[in-house]
Amino acid sequence: MTAFDIIRHGILPLLFLCLPEMIGVPIWVVWYFVKDVCVVLLVSSSLLFSVGLYKIFYRIHWRMKMEKFEWIRCPVCGNKTRNRIKEDTELKNFPLYCPKCKHESLIEVKDLQITVIK
Repeated sequence: MTAFDIIRHGILPLLFLCLPEMIGVPIWVVWYFVKDVCVVLLVSSSLLFSVGLYKIFYRIHWRMKMEKFEWIRCPVCGNKTRNRIKEDTELKNFPLYCPKCKHESLIEVKDLQITVIK
């Protein structure tokens, strides 16, 4: 046992038991104070735990609900264009213009798969 353990397990409990008698406070006042502190700690820890669980489940639900977007890339130079597509986007004979290489291509999009029409 270290000196810290002796103080923590031996001296502090005796001090807390003898302190009400030393300062002239009845023991039931100290008991109600300790009980109230324990109740406050229990309620606050339960509240923090439930808020943490809510945040975790909300983030999981939000990520599952979040739709996936992708940028359409130029088939010539491979840079991003100014258009984005979702998972359910379907395009046919769409004239895609690339601002970088100034090239225009006809594309088709289905299920995030882009095909170039010759």
